[in-house]
Amino acid sequence: MRYQMLKRDMKLFLHCLLPAMVLTTVFAAVCAIAGLAAVNNAKDVYTPVRAAVVDRGDSAFNRMLIRAIAKTDYISALLEVSACDMDTAMEGMESGELSAVIVLPEGVVDGITTGSSTKGEIYLSSSVAAYADIVKSIAAFGELLLATGQYGVFSGQHLIWKYDLGEQFHSKFLSKVNPLLLGEGIGAASSYFDVQVLDYAGTGMSTEAYYAVSWAALLIMLLPLFLARLYTQDLKKPMLCRLRGAGIKDRDFLLGKIACPAAFQAVVLAVILYAVKGQVVPSVGIVPVLCALAGVIVSAVVCCFLMMLGYRGVSLLIVIALTGLLLCGGIIPRQMLPEGLLAVGAMTPYGIVQTLLMPIWGGRFRWSSCGMGAAYVVIASAAVYARLRYVRIGGDEV
Repeated sequence: MRYQMLKRDMKLFLHCLLPAMVLTTVFAAVCAIAGLAAVNNAKDVYTPVRAAVVDRGDSAFNRMLIRAIAKTDYISALLEVSACDMDTAMEGMESGELSAVIVLPEGVVDGITTGSSTKGEIYLSSSVAAYADIVKSIAAFGELLLATGQYGVFSGQHLIWKYDLGEQFHSKFLSKVNPLLLGEGIGAASSYFDVQVLDYAGTGMSTEAYYAVSWAALLIMLLPLFLARLYTQDLKKPMLCRLRGAGIKDRDFLLGKIACPAAFQAVVLAVILYAVKGQVVPSVGIVPVLCALAGVIVSAVVCCFLMMLGYRGVSLLIVIALTGLLLCGGIIPRQMLPEGLLAVGAMTPYGIVQTLLMPIWGGRFRWSSCGMGAAYVVIASAAVYARLRYVRIGGDEV
């Protein structure tokens, strides 16, 4: 009897599949356009950018240099520079308060003027790494740093005049050293700093990957809307009583209504991963794949209960998915949302599905998301059984 019920559900699913595929394609295109707009918005929100300078040497000269940079017009227009220690700087990058961190090692200015290989470090958030004007303004820091070396050369001019060293010394000294330093300044960012691009807002992912998984999670969660008949066709008291009398248990009744949509969601997710592989390389391993499948199962079970509530469940599903997308930073950049809202968003059904999908897009694996996902599956399963009993004893039908 179980297989007969599953066969019936398969027929209903296949009957819904063609229009569902068409609607999914249209909706996927809408999500792609909206996701690209959200990515661009996340990158454009950093004007001006907040950057921190970590001076490991903690020298008075470097402190003067930092203050001078902060007041330079062509840098201050795009870059707000402040000084702090390394721990504070990394915390700022993690929370999104900072978009760049420039680290000066001990003796960096002396190293530049004497030709040693001392290197600093520049950390960029992935949100600003592709924003040319901002990267230029950060690189300009290196140019100014190199320019400080010229003060020592220019001071040599006073010695030339004082001791009347002659035109020959001038041509062999200043005329050659100054252009050399200017040339060094142009390539300072690559010559004297190691530039590293960090993940987006502490997610372990690039900006593009984060928004791709956010909008993919929305699409996955809303796919059951296109399969409404599968959930509601048999959800009537006479049919439920007849099936119960024929030996069909509740778990047999629900098997196809969860398995078929879950398979459809998994296929759509695979198609999305393939479609964006040029921009985001999938992380195909045991843990990422299992997490993605867990996300699909959580979505399928939760959506099964909501769809069995009829039009009320449809409205609730849309509200849950869109609210989760908003609270998780899929519309408004994460850096602009309070930590409390992000925490609430992460605990919504959408947030759990999004978090479980993240590892396959290169994001971090979180055990807490697995626990919350299991809790949602248990709660939604109990709610589904309660719904079936309610309809069977004479409650409202769909």
